Amino acid sequence: MIFLTGDVHNMSLKALDQEFLNITELEAALKFARIASKYSINFTLFISGRAFLEERDTAEKLSSYKNLEIGGHTWDSFRYSYLHDISNLLFSTYYGPKIYQKWDIKKTIKIIEDTTGDKVLSWRTHSYRSDNLTKEILSDIGIRVISEEHTVNGKIRYNHGLIYLPINTPEDHTTIIHGYREKEFVQRLNYARHNNPLSFCKRFGNFTKLEFQASLKYVIKKIKKKDTKKYFYYNNLYNINEWGEWIKQIIKDRIKEVGFATLVIHPVCMEIADGMRTYEDLCRFISQYDTYKAKDLLILLKNESLKNGIFFK
Repeated sequence: MIFLTGDVHNMSLKALDQEFLNITELEAALKFARIASKYSINFTLFISGRAFLEERDTAEKLSSYKNLEIGGHTWDSFRYSYLHDISNLLFSTYYGPKIYQKWDIKKTIKIIEDTTGDKVLSWRTHSYRSDNLTKEILSDIGIRVISEEHTVNGKIRYNHGLIYLPINTPEDHTTIIHGYREKEFVQRLNYARHNNPLSFCKRFGNFTKLEFQASLKYVIKKIKKKDTKKYFYYNNLYNINEWGEWIKQIIKDRIKEVGFATLVIHPVCMEIADGMRTYEDLCRFISQYDTYKAKDLLILLKNESLKNGIFFK
């Protein structure tokens, strides 16, 4: 059982990855969808609402794929990140206070539903930044599946109106050499994410703006006595061909150990790395398994034999 998922962002985000694209992220998602459809793979893309506003025609083409579920991914992918840093400092929530989160989520859902004609049932907050407020709002307004938690052996679970689909394989964005993500860049940034600025300077001599921001966020979390987020496999970095073979083995391991694998594969990463050649090879591989959209969990949860195998009671 495989849940193929990916995240797609608005080009106004001006993310570092986007500088290496010759097409937009939504256009990459369209290419991603064509390949998945070629191998009859069901999948879910979590897309920012603003991407629909900026590229309406492409969004409409994308929504025509019946094997695709489109979930929400915040309105503008936290485009003005400094405002969210301030919110995190003042209100202990990076996403924002409740009134803002509710506005952001509703606005995102509305434009997706207006474009696709389908009800939005699944959600992944950009950068996995949901908090308890987010989950409360999502449940109240009708979202049924959330997929953000990173865990190797965790099971799918149901809690307070939401089904939690854990990510149990390494995401491509942090493990593939592509675009600006060379080995030295990743090693430095990962160190910054888990050490204070003084420690970073002692080791590397200086830091970039991005590295300083990452290190400062670590200090803020320490002051507030919050756990700092660490992703498993975060020190692994592969070229795209090596990654393709590595991820296949991990998929086999997860299915053997817990009965399912949840993949996070970004169209932008696959396009930059090798024009989606490895992604197509991966689709060919996973087509041998049953593939599901995130919202299919609403039906799977009713199957007692599956429930006992992959769900917490």
